[in-house]
Amino acid sequence: MELKLVHEDEKLLTRRIIVKVNNKKIETPLKSFELLSSKKSSPFNLLVNFSKRNVGLVEFRLNISQRQLMKIDRDERETSKFISAIKKKLKEIGENVVLLIPIYSVEDKVSENEIDYLSSLLISLLRYGIIDILSVPILRANTKNIEVDFYFDSFTNLFLDQVFSYNKEKIAEDILGYIPKVSHRQMSKITSFYFKYSITNFVVEFNSSTPINYSASLEKLIKHVILMERKIGREGTLIHGLNVNRGSGNRDVDKISAKDVLAFYQGITSFSFPFKPAIQQKEEPILRVFESVDYGYYKIPKEGLKMLAEKEGITKVESLKDMEKSINTKRLYLEATIIKNKLIEHELFSYLNSKKEIQTHLKKLQEFSSKAKNRGATNLREFFS
Repeated sequence: MELKLVHEDEKLLTRRIIVKVNNKKIETPLKSFELLSSKKSSPFNLLVNFSKRNVGLVEFRLNISQRQLMKIDRDERETSKFISAIKKKLKEIGENVVLLIPIYSVEDKVSENEIDYLSSLLISLLRYGIIDILSVPILRANTKNIEVDFYFDSFTNLFLDQVFSYNKEKIAEDILGYIPKVSHRQMSKITSFYFKYSITNFVVEFNSSTPINYSASLEKLIKHVILMERKIGREGTLIHGLNVNRGSGNRDVDKISAKDVLAFYQGITSFSFPFKPAIQQKEEPILRVFESVDYGYYKIPKEGLKMLAEKEGITKVESLKDMEKSINTKRLYLEATIIKNKLIEHELFSYLNSKKEIQTHLKKLQEFSSKAKNRGATNLREFFS
């Protein structure tokens, strides 16, 4: 994977980075097309015609259970079935870049042999071009996230040691380090850990937080990213936000601020929406659609949403929320394209300033950018000592 930073805003942390991988090319910022192994009506599936004309980043979340991995390890036919299922999921990818985010669910202790096989399996998907970019796996026990120290000390270090022990070719650039949702105090330790493996691109877990609410940790991360770029002389860094929330509001409120789109102004190069397991709700879900004119999410009745979906050619939908996410994915993808153009024209700050629904956050965004850039410029010795 090759990265080239071609534009960077003076006041904000928005960056236009050209990404080349496997003869494909995309440019940041990007709203990713989500593809879930557990869901047929993922936004990518519903927007497949749009993504053929508008190339971007496909975030492919692949669920792998401990039992499933054991079956694959013991039986070549199961391995073949597993890989064939992935290829089938990705058959409509075209020129889109695929970022694989494995989610490994365990019921028991994780053995070194298990980690060895998991790393071998995932790296083979990367080496044979089935996927383009690989994230370090997310580890879950009984659907819950693992304690941070255990994740890095007893899983991630072993996973990466295995990856680099039997793959001598240069693959660090094609692997993104996964950063769980952590406090800003833990961020230095995590980025330093990944830097030892020459991994300097990241998937950042928001766990349904908004970029504004997660500012302290993001500021620390961006600071370290700037330091690492200076240290290794590289142009640009990919920071993909996972499970980024749009913000919340009272059910009766017609409009809420679109806080998720602010990720593009806080150094995040791409992001995806949260996806929660389907549960029986007592009340009908509140449906909202993004409007670029003022950066608001507007409440819309289900019949209105269905009309919008029909107009967009979105059919075969499992739920109204899938429909809503697909419409908003398309709108935010188009908004990211506008942001790129405003960045090139040096009009980004005035463009953001015109959005009424996020006026209260504008000063905080400026302070965030200033702190991250200034601290990144003055702390090289501190970080790399």
